[in-house]
Amino acid sequence: LGKISNSYSATEKEGSTDTAKKQKHKKQRYKTQSIIQKILADCSGNWRTVGCGKKRISAKIAVGVKFNHVHNSANFVNLQQCRSVWLCPVCSEKIARKKKEQIERILIVMQKHGIKAHMVTLTAPHSIKDDLKTLLVKLDNARKKFFGDRKSIKTWDSIFSTIGHITSTEFKYSDQNGWHPHFHIIVFTKESYTEQEIKGTLSLKNINSVGVFGIQHKLCGLWADCCEKSGLKRPSLEHGLDIKRGYDDAEKNDAKALVNYTLKAMLANELALSNCKTGRFNTDSLTPFEIALLAENEKDFENENSKFSRLFYEYAVCSKNRNQSKQSPKLVKFLKENGLLEKSDEELISESDEKENEESKLVYELEQNEWRLLCSDFESRGKFLVLIEQDIYEFGIATTKFPRADSFLNRLLGVEGENSPLLMNF
Repeated sequence: LGKISNSYSATEKEGSTDTAKKQKHKKQRYKTQSIIQKILADCSGNWRTVGCGKKRISAKIAVGVKFNHVHNSANFVNLQQCRSVWLCPVCSEKIARKKKEQIERILIVMQKHGIKAHMVTLTAPHSIKDDLKTLLVKLDNARKKFFGDRKSIKTWDSIFSTIGHITSTEFKYSDQNGWHPHFHIIVFTKESYTEQEIKGTLSLKNINSVGVFGIQHKLCGLWADCCEKSGLKRPSLEHGLDIKRGYDDAEKNDAKALVNYTLKAMLANELALSNCKTGRFNTDSLTPFEIALLAENEKDFENENSKFSRLFYEYAVCSKNRNQSKQSPKLVKFLKENGLLEKSDEELISESDEKENEESKLVYELEQNEWRLLCSDFESRGKFLVLIEQDIYEFGIATTKFPRADSFLNRLLGVEGENSPLLMNF
């Protein structure tokens, strides 16, 4: 094994509880990725996620492990990435991290201009009989009408003085109601509003005032009209639309809440991975990654009993080439004028990789047969990285020995042998 010594203090250790959580989460990410790769490998279509984290970027360079001293995390290097925010739990985490930073910068610009942010959720009625692709087409049409047709623009202008919005799509599933795609949106306005103006109150005498019905009531009626025009069932005033302020009565902004809200889909998937060891999910509201985990023991995709594999494939087809979060043209124009350009997921993950390289040190190199063995089994991949981290936490990067990682790798090589069917070519 090739080891490279670097200067790093062994005293820079995380708390044992935080470390254990991170290591558990790392294993679960690789487990979920492996299950998804197996599902998509049996499906029609070209899926980059199938080879993510397995195929080398350069055949002339060994697969290595770098340790990030900022995040106290070990990761493999010289491996191709699919960069899918929808299908890959490993890549989506990197994109989510950069999206957070991007939105935080946007919020800082907005705050300097005295602009307020409001958190909006849009949903529509659906049933177990609804096809996800058809449902998405109708929802997208309704959302475009909601923000773009003449009646909607006039209604918006009479209520909110907006300068743009960020739309994030989220997918959920339940056996009772089927697929539940919906939108989480941050709407930026020039003015601030009280909770009473947003939610309304029946205590006022003038029933035609905004205060009685509230801004939420008026916009919900508009959203319901757009849904009907797009072929969806009309949502109720109670469940169709919800608005929350991104600030309090003192007009203090809550940046953390806004970022978490915008990235709710990605963050929900990440949260799911930390709770899936027991296999106990809330089946009334499954995320796509939870669906994949429930497909772990399904052997044949074509089998009618492979319910969760087929559900994940349906989701994969419908989410392909779709933006997870998108800024409106009006907002993009405002951001350009203020020197804050929008970046694609590809640009964000490339930026993340560059920063990762700056913060990371190469600590371990794997021989070809060792890597083939590791990449054939998600548990081995995740556990090996965890052991590298544990060795570094205890001995520091300056050590030339990795007792836990070396012992684990030697056991794998001893059990499987060089002629093992696990030693596949990648």
